[in-house]
Parts: sequence; structure tokens; C-alpha cells
Amino acid sequence: MQKNLEERIKEHEGFRSFIYKDSLGKATIGWGHLITKEDDYEEGVEYSVDQLEDTFQHDLENASQGAMRIAADCDIHINEHRAVVFEVLIEMVFQLGESGVRKFKKFLLNLSKLQYNGAADEMLDSRWSMQTPHRAEELSSIIRSQADA
Repeated sequence: MQKNLEERIKEHEGFRSFIYKDSLGKATIGWGHLITKEDDYEEGVEYSVDQLEDTFQHDLENASQGAMRIAADCDIHINEHRAVVFEVLIEMVFQLGESGVRKFKKFLLNLSKLQYNGAADEMLDSRWSMQTPHRAEELSSIIRSQADA
């Protein structure tokens, strides 16, 4: 059974109720929320799941908006039959940021041409794939599944 977008992101990100350093040494909390100057989270304080859920939902909305901008700019047409493609784009923006995903030029070009196997190959041929191999493999297989859809 396919997990929904939120479940999949939460599983990939993992959860911590306190500030920790991510793999790049950046202060993070909850489900992969990168601490910013605007945040009022404090070191050494444990936060509730409900409070961090609000932060997650805000981050997910920002990722969705970023994915929409990328899709529009790269001429990637998303419809109800290809909703899973858009969800993968959202998850990549959630993890890498909009500017990070825009660096996947060949991946995005393949998506715009509906060349899903090529897009999946580009996902796996990346530093991102080496850094988060399980996530890259799972997301690329979702994209690849659209080649036969």
C-alpha cells in the first residue's frame, strides 16, 4: 500500500521533539524543520508533538508552493493521473528546498517531457542519492512507476 505524502515525509525525516544538528550540522527540530531566525525554539527544551505538527504543516505548505512554482517554470504538467509525480516533487522541495531541487535540471527536463525512467535515473545519479539512498530509491521508484501508468 502506498503511503500518503505526509506519512512518507515524516517517515523519511524522522522526529525529534528537541533541537538537534542534521547531517549538515544545521539546527533542526520536529520532522526535519530547519531552524530559522524567525523561530523561537530554544536549545534544551522539549516541544509537544502538536506544536511541531503545526510547524510541519507550515513547512509542507511552503514545499507545496515551491513545487508548484517549479512545475510552472519547468512546464511540468500535473493532473490527477500524475499526482504522485507532484507529491515526489513536493517531498524533494521539503528536503532540499526549492533552490536545491531547481539544480536537478535533467530530472526536471525529463519530467516535463513525461520521460519518467529518465527522470528516475537522474534522481539516482546525484549527490542527494548518495546522501539519502533509501529516500532517493523510494522516490525514484515512484517516478519510474509512472512510465507504465
